[in-house]
Amino acid sequence: MARKKPRVLITGAAGFGGRYLAEHLRGEGFQVLGLDHPAALRAGKGKAGSDPWIFPCDLARLGPGALEPFLGTKPLAAVYHLAAIASVHRSWGSVQETVAVNAGGTLNLIEALQPLGCPPLLLVGSADQYGAVPAVRQPLKEHLPGNPRSPYALSKLWQESLGLYYRELQRWPIFLTRTFNHTGPRQSPNFVCSDFARQVALVETGRQEPVISVGNLAAVRDFLDVRDVVRAYRLLVQKGKPGVPYNVASGKKLKISDILARLLDLSEVEIEVRTDPLKKRPADIPLQWGSSDRLKRATGWRPKHSMDETLADLLEYWRREVRRGHRERAKGAVLGAGRGRKK
Repeated sequence: MARKKPRVLITGAAGFGGRYLAEHLRGEGFQVLGLDHPAALRAGKGKAGSDPWIFPCDLARLGPGALEPFLGTKPLAAVYHLAAIASVHRSWGSVQETVAVNAGGTLNLIEALQPLGCPPLLLVGSADQYGAVPAVRQPLKEHLPGNPRSPYALSKLWQESLGLYYRELQRWPIFLTRTFNHTGPRQSPNFVCSDFARQVALVETGRQEPVISVGNLAAVRDFLDVRDVVRAYRLLVQKGKPGVPYNVASGKKLKISDILARLLDLSEVEIEVRTDPLKKRPADIPLQWGSSDRLKRATGWRPKHSMDETLADLLEYWRREVRRGHRERAKGAVLGAGRGRKK
């Protein structure tokens, strides 16, 4: 008789990290269920109904008992909470929405999970919670206090506080991350690495003039491959200590200009670089890199993908996407012309 697979739930399951996490967990022998916002599904992350394992759900409006029709009463081995408004830039213009989704949605999820026996819950936080920290106090370590400089960072700090509150109140196995920048194929062009790679691919096919529009290239960040990040999430739930925050970081500094330079080196054409003031944030952080020593000691995790490998994979992804989009537009133009002909 086949052994039943343990069930896990992912929020934000149709998003960038959510889909990679689902693929990883299936490979580790789990049955994966997912939640994502109906609007996000309609926007192209995966149409509502096209993924039967993803249940349309607005966590900001989630009420008691709302998960039962989808999840039933069978136990969950773990819940991975990735759903969030993840754009710092967007959060500046949508403060109330960011807080409602990232903090309020987390509270609603926690309340909805209580009747299900308080399963192990991973809350994905952000390195932005640290705010601007002097270079002499970096790499960032988990003992440093939060000092958020954006609505997004503030909402993630509140999310972590909720996790700590319920951990202490109910001894709930709630795990906490402070995840640093990560990228990889399929990431939205709203994020810097994917934005650069997409522009390179558009220039190579002649769909954009040979110029890349950029924001602040002087900022220094800590980048990981998304595939390494989701592996860290699984290991933390299995081996981490509840109520203790863990940095998910490479421990390496990388200037944004260096990322662009690496992608330009991979380009098949010469490309000019121009600064776009609209791409600069109201309050940017000049330097942010983290220590993952606590994570490594607890789980044995180590990154497997180099940044060069990740950026090459990302650029190939966008080359395929741009070519596919070009073929679909060409096909549509031919069909449209055919329909317009007189018999």
